[in-house]
Amino acid sequence: MTLNAVPSHPGSLCYVLKLHRDSRPAQGLIAGLIEHVATGESVPFDDAAQLVAALLAHAATDAAQSCHQTRGEPS
Repeated sequence: MTLNAVPSHPGSLCYVLKLHRDSRPAQGLIAGLIEHVATGESVPFDDAAQLVAALLAHAATDAAQSCHQTRGEPS
């Protein structure tokens, strides 16, 4: 068995999701913060659409990509 040295889920693209205490996921109501682990940058969101938009926007930033590249992970 040969292991692939390139991680399929690189740590440089790792995020923490923090839901606000008033979120009600069972009703589809979420709000909170998404935080990029490597840089500590966080973005608030008020619904699922904003959460996805914030994640996609941040993952494409130079900050996220530079973390990805400086750790020796392919871009």
